[in-house]
Amino acid sequence: FLIEKVKKEFTSIISHQFKTPLSVLKSTSEALIGGVFGDLSNEQKEILQGTLKNSENLIALVDELM
Repeated sequence: FLIEKVKKEFTSIISHQFKTPLSVLKSTSEALIGGVFGDLSNEQKEILQGTLKNSENLIALVDELM
């Protein structure tokens, strides 16, 4: 029982430590792409689209691992 409890706590901490910054990166990218902070060039939008896609992929990977 103790091992399972420690495993669950560890998993929860690791998940939080990875997902929190990834979620911030994702939401900031979405806001920038949406023009919340002003207009962007097409090149800037393309770069942010890549950032957004990669952050979504990493969040999904963390979810799978947990």
